[in-house]
Amino acid sequence: MKNFLGGFEISSSIFQALETDLVSCHCLAPYICGHSSCNMKRSYIFILCQAILSFIAGYLVSGISWIGSVGIRFFYGEYSVFRSWWKTGLIFLLIQCVLLISQSLVRKKAKPSTSYIVSGILLLVGAAGLFVTYNDFQHTLSHRLLKEKFHLGFYLFWLCWIANCLYFLLSKKKVLKTDNV
Repeated sequence: MKNFLGGFEISSSIFQALETDLVSCHCLAPYICGHSSCNMKRSYIFILCQAILSFIAGYLVSGISWIGSVGIRFFYGEYSVFRSWWKTGLIFLLIQCVLLISQSLVRKKAKPSTSYIVSGILLLVGAAGLFVTYNDFQHTLSHRLLKEKFHLGFYLFWLCWIANCLYFLLSKKKVLKTDNV
């Protein structure tokens, strides 16, 4: 047994597998290759990008025009969360994490065809959300008054949703080989 991360113990066979997997990866871009450790790197990079983009979208949404800010303050108090960039960013990140976790669970528990169908349906939902958002911002006067930064924040949110679905559609599921003794 080896002590790992200050108190967690891992059996030596698991630790050796981790070491050989980390050492055996000789590719130039490890987040693209198929090793399990590199898949973890790719997942962490993707989640980090989702977090950064969620907070950028939150910042953009908080850039409401003056007339929109007055309207939210006096008439639409339930939308006051959109005036704070970090609260909006956290909401966007939470939605992206729920989407990521749900697709990950479907991928682990269901057949690959079911996983692709679920990711495809969620991709269509994201594309429809982007279209409806664009259409609403173009044809509703009160939403048009909120200006471009606000609109760009929501467009970025839907583009992150679509990227999340494409991540699961385009990445391959790692198949573990077991030896029957």
